[in-house]
Amino acid sequence: MDTKTKFKSIKTKQFIMLPFAVASGVILGSAEGSGETMMGFQTMHVLIAAGTLLGACVLYSIINWKCPSCKKSLGKAFSPKFCQSCGTELQ
Repeated sequence: MDTKTKFKSIKTKQFIMLPFAVASGVILGSAEGSGETMMGFQTMHVLIAAGTLLGACVLYSIINWKCPSCKKSLGKAFSPKFCQSCGTELQ
């Protein structure tokens, strides 16, 4: 598998994970500390689940978002054309 194909796979995995990260962030941002239930569940349980999911998404991004050639982080770029570390063409 060539570098561009590998990068496309990495990018696709990031897009699949994105809605889960956004949803958990929205849940954490909309939580009210005084309420006893949220979506029919105890607020604390929802917050723990959303926080755990968001943490897992961040950890996955750190592990996944690496250059397929040199394995260094691709940084904060949304859709890099080249690796900033080794210069490999990604797209």
